Amino acid sequence: SDPPPPAPLTEAERAALVERYSTVLSTARSLNPEVQVLPVSKTKSVEMIQVLRDAGVETFGENYVQELCSKMEHFSSSPSPPTFVFIGSLQSNKINKLLSGAASSLLLRVDTVSSPKVATKLAAAASAWGTGRRLQVCVQVDTSLEASKSGVPYNDREALEGLVAHIRSLPSLEYKGVMTIGAPGDDVCFDRLTAVHEILGGDVRSMGMSGDFEKAIAKGATEVRCGSNIFGARAYPP
Repeated sequence: SDPPPPAPLTEAERAALVERYSTVLSTARSLNPEVQVLPVSKTKSVEMIQVLRDAGVETFGENYVQELCSKMEHFSSSPSPPTFVFIGSLQSNKINKLLSGAASSLLLRVDTVSSPKVATKLAAAASAWGTGRRLQVCVQVDTSLEASKSGVPYNDREALEGLVAHIRSLPSLEYKGVMTIGAPGDDVCFDRLTAVHEILGGDVRSMGMSGDFEKAIAKGATEVRCGSNIFGARAYPP
């Protein structure tokens, strides 16, 4: 059976949520006035997203296809819905689900493209949207070369340039830049992504999370992905 819905937020909880977001944003903007903060709302309620949407936040990050689809469905009838960036690992068999139906109009960008095969499948699904709308994508770069990390190795220039050229050849996709997860506490990952971004180009250099976003901005991030320092600790189902 489905878990019970979370209890409604109190006024104090709503205010605290907005305050935490505002604190992260002001800290980030003090380091770079142009930087974007992407609140990562995985495992968090649609009510929390709505509170921040009402406070002016436009776009949120999500990691799980099923959860993102249900959230897009929830907001699809909203007069002023948020948009979403998918930042989780993307299995090619989930792509059609992610991009199908009217609610997928709220999917702004997919940040975890790491192979021509995934790009091709995303393009095929996005082409069904029609009306000249394109899906924004970022290339995921593996900057730590850990076995657990996904992405194109930062030192494989041929693969990186080939993937970007492939994305640019697909009319339903729009190449936006690069993202990395990096190894916790290893600032070298930020330098590596910056070097890759300078070769590949694009508007987005997404790196840094709640624990290291300030360092990432100092190293040149244009976007940081912050979850727990905005929404609080994750609530994973048992």
